[in-house]
Amino acid sequence: MKLELMAKKKRGKKKPAPNLTPKQRRFAEEYLLDLNAVQAAVRAGYTKATASSQAAQLLKKPAVRKLVDELVAERSKRTQITTDRVLEELAHIAFSSVEHYEGGEADSALALKPGAPLEAMRAVSSVKKTILMGDDDDVLRLVKVEFRLWDKPKALALCMRNLGMLNDKLTVDLDEELRKVMSEVANTYDSKLSRLAGRKQAK
Repeated sequence: MKLELMAKKKRGKKKPAPNLTPKQRRFAEEYLLDLNAVQAAVRAGYTKATASSQAAQLLKKPAVRKLVDELVAERSKRTQITTDRVLEELAHIAFSSVEHYEGGEADSALALKPGAPLEAMRAVSSVKKTILMGDDDDVLRLVKVEFRLWDKPKALALCMRNLGMLNDKLTVDLDEELRKVMSEVANTYDSKLSRLAGRKQAK
């Protein structure tokens, strides 16, 4: 019985994570900023001359890769930004259509047509309104509304690569472009949280 319990304890014991040098840890943290391994190596303290080779070696180290994955997971949990959410947002852009929208003439603002998906508005990248002042009553009137959608081909390509539907050189475990999008959004979210925290402390 004792031998059985000891065997279970041994099997359940996790191996301690290999120690990383302060510079290696700094590299993992810097890598999350823009997912640029070379620049992360430079910011971590490696020389510019060796940054490229050092970056490649560091990303091959299981301990460094593990720390990067853990940091990404922590940030995703904190910001609620996951691969699924990003892919869902890209899908709204990829499958958007100008047929989803109406209005934009005279006093009519841009709106969704009946039956159009509610998420279609998230595919609009910009709205330009032309407003003129009437000659007689000096009343401002909306003349027309122009709008643009986000880049559909790019959104489709990002979705297809991530789902393994494109067999090209840019295909990786987690497409770098998609990871950069996630990183940029997460960094923006973190910055907003920091500013809000600063305002509360100032009050």
